[in-house]
Amino acid sequence: MLLSGFPTDPSSIVSIYSSNLTEDSPRSSSFSRHYEAINITVNTGGLYNIRSEETLDGMGYLYRSYFNSSDERQNLLAYDDQSGENNQFNFTQYLEANTSYVLVFTTYGANVIGPFRIIVSGPARVEFNAKIAMTSEYVSELTTNNSYFERPSGPGGAFYYEAIEIKAKTLGFFRFISVNNNSTGNDSMDSVGYLYRDSFSPLSPSMNLLQVDDDGAGERQFRLMYTLETDKKYVLVFTTYSENTTGSFSIQATGPDYVDLTRLNI
Repeated sequence: MLLSGFPTDPSSIVSIYSSNLTEDSPRSSSFSRHYEAINITVNTGGLYNIRSEETLDGMGYLYRSYFNSSDERQNLLAYDDQSGENNQFNFTQYLEANTSYVLVFTTYGANVIGPFRIIVSGPARVEFNAKIAMTSEYVSELTTNNSYFERPSGPGGAFYYEAIEIKAKTLGFFRFISVNNNSTGNDSMDSVGYLYRDSFSPLSPSMNLLQVDDDGAGERQFRLMYTLETDKKYVLVFTTYSENTTGSFSIQATGPDYVDLTRLNI
């Protein structure tokens, strides 16, 4: 990330923010595209011109106070797609001093990644702060004492599982990946993850199911990505691709804040 500020004329100061969209960048349920959310503050109120510059076909959304990734219209002040040169966004907005704003950079097309740059011109320097991702970790082990169920997808049979309740402290986009912790070096722990809203029943494993993944994180580990709400209950079920598989594992939850991960006896 690059931050700089310098005058281009006696009445205008330019601030620059540089970053990259990657495969690990969050996806908004509203945009259905990778995005990056950047906190913006100014010490001097006034009109500020905000534009993107790079080869990506950029779209810009400016929000007051906070950005709800489940509803792109909430708190929206301004947005633009192609008013700038080379398919870049370009708009002007009055910013109040010492007020929190969030600028969301995303792309016109889906699954687009690469570098981008945002240039803001106005009466004072702009402070950029990319939202820092927090990671929570859950460590456990599947044993023959775990309950088993028949997976809602894939071949039939009995699969050991562990159900974990998720409580989000902050609304936002979270990523859950599994890690094989088998101390024996056996790489047979091919994990599968299921994400549920409200509750999970091993007798009706398709009920309340939001997402399922097998190998999204590579090395036969799952990756689930979803926007969590603070007033909702979620359950993550860890299981394996093959029947009767045991071993240690961990789950890493990454997002705008820590989450509480608690084992459920189901």
